[in-house]
Amino acid sequence: RDLAQAAYRMRGLGAGQTVELAVPAEVQRMVHDGGAACPDLSTALLRTVMWTCRATLVSERQQYWLMCQESIKSMWRSTALKAIRNPDEVAAALQVLKEPVDEMIPVDVAT
Repeated sequence: RDLAQAAYRMRGLGAGQTVELAVPAEVQRMVHDGGAACPDLSTALLRTVMWTCRATLVSERQQYWLMCQESIKSMWRSTALKAIRNPDEVAAALQVLKEPVDEMIPVDVAT
């Protein structure tokens, strides 16, 4: 996304302005996914852009699912908070708002 946004903001791209893409060796290995090196520059550029788009989609999907989980937790808790205002449902509502804390210490910890 950042790469596309940067290229989009270049008003003279294609009319004198050019983009130079610096790809570290580690990223290059991920782009080629262990395959053979690109025979020409256009193939390397295409693979890099495709990898960038795919990585962006994966990241956006992960962020979306995290946001959904947070939204569900918030909805559940807001319902419990409303129930607290009813004196008959306070105990049950407070149980929903409590988050369990695991204080167990493993015995087989290496020293």
